[in-house]
Amino acid sequence: MEDGFAVLQAGLAAGDQLGRIQWRAADKYSEWAMDVMATGRKADATTGFQKALSAAPDHPGANFNMGVILAAEGKHGSAVVHYRKVVKAMPDFAGAHFNLAQSLATLEKFHESAKHFQRAAVLQPENKLARTRLHQVLRQGKGSPQR
Repeated sequence: MEDGFAVLQAGLAAGDQLGRIQWRAADKYSEWAMDVMATGRKADATTGFQKALSAAPDHPGANFNMGVILAAEGKHGSAVVHYRKVVKAMPDFAGAHFNLAQSLATLEKFHESAKHFQRAAVLQPENKLARTRLHQVLRQGKGSPQR
């Protein structure tokens, strides 16, 4: 029984080590993709973020940037998937809430959009655009964010 437990512990330690290696790989791909994106090579940046997400699917930086790219391409449904992962991992990241809200509003999901504009406005009170957009989607959706 002790041998089985030792094997289990070794397996868990190896898995944890692999997870750290994958996360570091995702960090490196994401950093490279950001550098490439700054030079205007969007296709290469997209490939870099995709590789980062292959290594670590929940990587917030890679998910956020893939969301930005997809939203810019008008692929808001796909962008929402990535922004949701960021909000889950980093619930106090106002930029992720704002971008998620923008994509949701574009998809005419006004009620849900309003919740994220509201959260962005709370997290970043100086962000007047978040408050403006909140009021706009409330008018469009004729509702208020649920608590």
